[in-house]
Amino acid sequence: MGDKKKSMYGFKKEEEGGPQGKDEQNALMSLVFGIIGAALSCGGFGVIFGIIAIGFGFLGIKSKEKKKYAIIGIILGIISIVMLVVVSLVNLSNQGA
Repeated sequence: MGDKKKSMYGFKKEEEGGPQGKDEQNALMSLVFGIIGAALSCGGFGVIFGIIAIGFGFLGIKSKEKKKYAIIGIILGIISIVMLVVVSLVNLSNQGA
């Protein structure tokens, strides 16, 4: 009964931002942080955004409508972490030569 409220015209409407809304927001945040992490991964700062993207992705994967965004955010977060490892290994191998 607390999830519905009366509108100006007397009709009842459901409040937005319930549990499904939170999952959708988490999925979108995962996508955004994943894109930022992938863009900054070559500079070494992407790992922070990648970890955040993975966290939001696992929280947002419960969303029915935006599950794809959460999965893409998780994948981009993993890519940003892997890119940091690859760039670090390339830098270490170049220093030894």
